[in-house]
Amino acid sequence: MIHSGFDFDTLFTYLGLFERIKLLIDSGTLKLDEVDRLYGYRVQNIVKNDYLFNLVKEKPETWQDFIQFCKQLALLEEKKRTPNTEFIKRCQDFPLITPPCEEDFRNC
Repeated sequence: MIHSGFDFDTLFTYLGLFERIKLLIDSGTLKLDEVDRLYGYRVQNIVKNDYLFNLVKEKPETWQDFIQFCKQLALLEEKKRTPNTEFIKRCQDFPLITPPCEEDFRNC
């Protein structure tokens, strides 16, 4: 189990990898179901770990892309024959941060 003595540089780089994967999915470069097949279990293990789950949950503004990626995977997980309900529930527990308005800041 990962605890507070873990190498944070390695941890942040690892979580950042999944944020970049999310951006590649959003751009259409990668398909969510393929990413889930190759990396889904890794994200589920991250979310299952209480320390990492709380690290992300307590700073949603820092991890908004990772959180959105988890939520995408959770929606896909719901459609599986035997979904990982613990993963789905934990992903639903992550707060979402509304991004600032990009087109017209006056309407924010």
